[in-house]
Amino acid sequence: MSLSNRAKICFLVFVVLGVYYPSIFGGVNIVDDAAIIDEFGVNRTATLWELLKPGWSFYYRPMVHLSYYLDGVLWGMEESFLHLENILIHTANVVLVFLILRRNLCTPACRNSELPLMLSLLFALHPINTEAVNWIAGRTDPMATFFILCSLLFLLKGLQEKRAGYQYLSALLFLLGLFSKEVAVALLPVVAILFYVEYRAGKSDTPSPRIIFKSLIPWGIMVLVMTFALLAHFLFRSDTNNLSKIMQLKPTDWLGFASVSFSILGFYLKKLFLPLPLSFAISSVSRHYLWFGVPALLLLLYIISRKRNYAPYAAGVLFALLPAILAVHARMTWTPVAERYLYLPTAFLVLGMGAACVSISSLRRSDALVSVLWILIPIAAFLTVQRNMVWQDNWRLVQDTIRQSPDFGTLRNGLAHELVKKGDFNEAADQLEAGIKLNSNNAGDSTSMRYNLLRVRLKGKSLQDSRALLLTEIGDVRQAETSLLQILRGVDIQCLSSTAGPMLGELARELIQINSVLYDRNGDPFSLYHNGQMYLIIKEKQKAQESFRRAYVEAPAGAYYKEAAGKLAERLTKK
Repeated sequence: MSLSNRAKICFLVFVVLGVYYPSIFGGVNIVDDAAIIDEFGVNRTATLWELLKPGWSFYYRPMVHLSYYLDGVLWGMEESFLHLENILIHTANVVLVFLILRRNLCTPACRNSELPLMLSLLFALHPINTEAVNWIAGRTDPMATFFILCSLLFLLKGLQEKRAGYQYLSALLFLLGLFSKEVAVALLPVVAILFYVEYRAGKSDTPSPRIIFKSLIPWGIMVLVMTFALLAHFLFRSDTNNLSKIMQLKPTDWLGFASVSFSILGFYLKKLFLPLPLSFAISSVSRHYLWFGVPALLLLLYIISRKRNYAPYAAGVLFALLPAILAVHARMTWTPVAERYLYLPTAFLVLGMGAACVSISSLRRSDALVSVLWILIPIAAFLTVQRNMVWQDNWRLVQDTIRQSPDFGTLRNGLAHELVKKGDFNEAADQLEAGIKLNSNNAGDSTSMRYNLLRVRLKGKSLQDSRALLLTEIGDVRQAETSLLQILRGVDIQCLSSTAGPMLGELARELIQINSVLYDRNGDPFSLYHNGQMYLIIKEKQKAQESFRRAYVEAPAGAYYKEAAGKLAERLTKK
């Protein structure tokens, strides 16, 4: 007895929640998760409008920013809720894939077979999707895919029922997908080919050119809105955003550019069918994938050129991978190649497989595919459960990642973080030193690791030894990194209570110099207030009065030191 559609949907939900349920307890990942929780949690400074307008961050993804903002408002960025949301988004995407497959499989024999259910299970349990679902910061791909699939569902409904109103809803959902992640632009060629496939056949019910034009109007409007929003983002932050990185791509070695691009394409397409080994950070791809990438591209282009009902999804796979390939050349992500970028292509792949079964119009072949899926899905489920367990623990995940990519220095920073939590400071220092050597060409990551290495070396040291180590590392205070100056200021302040005589004056003058540099950089009036205290120690009352006065004027209302600064400035004026 065949299950009803409602029962099949319930079964899909049950499977996804059952397999990904442990991910709720995954905690905070070492990469980006903590920064997101801090940025949208209790330390949030940006208003809702600032989050939604172009130029707020490197990427213009207001829908994702809005979701994190609501997480902060509703449950204080509790990580278990953040993980649950990712799982629920993935669950919704699985259901949408099923509904689209049901609508695509237009022959009764195919629609009533188990093919839509089995292909949906393949998407639900594909091991390549574990990164996007388990990683809090990976929400961008499932969220963009959710809006793309919703848009696609209403697009198909509008085309099949000849109702232009659905096109407006579909186009709006596409725009929301684009505002979740730029990869949503891959839907445009899918839409174009779907329109062509639907209206080219000369069927008796093919609408008039006027109706076709009306169906295209909402897509034209959304393309204009998309262009305006992206240009606004580019103009707001013309030097520090993802669009500017792409625009700055000017290959001098076109042969090398093409070779790398085909290799990355071949690697990603291979991962769709053979996902192992799975890795959180992929630092390099063998050029041998070039020999798979070139014929695979030709095959995809051939499939698209056939303009059959599976052609749109082949285009979706190809165009969804293009941003990931450009990201490698632009070097705008912390890992050059990532499995999360395959989340949307996986959805297009299973939709294309379903559409292809309709094209071959053979129930026997559809049943053969179902039989193959019965073998593949348990294997996929086992690998997904296994990978979810790796994602449960940062220590296990980092070790696994370094084993897969030993030359990826950035992950040594994460491993050191876990070692510090375990109290193994010496091994943490060794890992950071190794990471600094591996990342010698990456100034940003090397600076971060040098900072963390210094913090590790300070563990267990006396205040005097810590100060000596910091002074050696910093050198000229005026040229030092802000984070190091803040550490030195904290150590110097602690030293004040146990210091007397000439050394006390030396510490006070050092703190005055540090505070002055920090004030010039960040404009924090607390540095002025603290300088006033230091000037009192070295008995320079006029400078102390001026520092307190400026601190009082510049301190924001409610600052705990504002009233004290005003009283001290007034008292010193009278003297």
